[in-house]
Amino acid sequence: FVLARLERESLLPSAEADKSALLRRVSLDLTGLPPSEEELAAYLADNSPQAYDKVVDRLLSSPAYGERWASMWLDLARYADSMGYEADRRRPGVWAYRDWVVDAFNRNLPYDQFVIKQLAGDLLPNATFQDRIATSFHRQTPNNQEGGTDDEEFRLVAAMDRVATTWSVLNGLTMNCVQCHSHPYDPIRHTDYYKSLAFFNTSNDADRDDDFPTLRYPKKSSQLIDAAEMQQEALQLLHAVAASDREAVEK
Repeated sequence: FVLARLERESLLPSAEADKSALLRRVSLDLTGLPPSEEELAAYLADNSPQAYDKVVDRLLSSPAYGERWASMWLDLARYADSMGYEADRRRPGVWAYRDWVVDAFNRNLPYDQFVIKQLAGDLLPNATFQDRIATSFHRQTPNNQEGGTDDEEFRLVAAMDRVATTWSVLNGLTMNCVQCHSHPYDPIRHTDYYKSLAFFNTSNDADRDDDFPTLRYPKKSSQLIDAAEMQQEALQLLHAVAASDREAVEK
């Protein structure tokens, strides 16, 4: 396809890149880092047919691979270590989501699981702390804590931000314009936007000066099992209380 067009335009393809240029390109592409002198020397000395494949495997197994490609997803997820707006206060615990994304790339988590955990990881059977951390995908909305702001306004701004992010990141479609009118070119109606908004318009503004609720994450891996069991016990108690409340209301 490309060659046919080049021939039609009387153009010649670029010359094949030498090994050093190829190594630099693939290293920057997969890890965002140039190859070291030792890596370059080893690749140039390897004349086997599998030389390039071995380089790719090495780069894919490098921790830098996850860091490089996670940065692209984190941009889409509007990740930031601070809340935005005029104060731009820090979000102390948000780094856990960043690390989860990096780890997901490095352990080659399947894309369907990657998305499911971020949208509803806390609803999975026997959800782990890592599954709950993944749901921070929709905790990355800007947060305005300036005095005099309207709580309901910014609660809705956050919900609308989640709609726009979900559609643009997962479907490649912008939903912002459909807030006011049906889309002129895509088959998205005005009512479709508010059907999507309904999924995210179910949380209240606690009017707190932080990112409550926060996830208390065990610092030691040895504590994860005990913490997970305690979390399950707490959830069972909450479900029991909710069921008791429903029975009381019905009576």
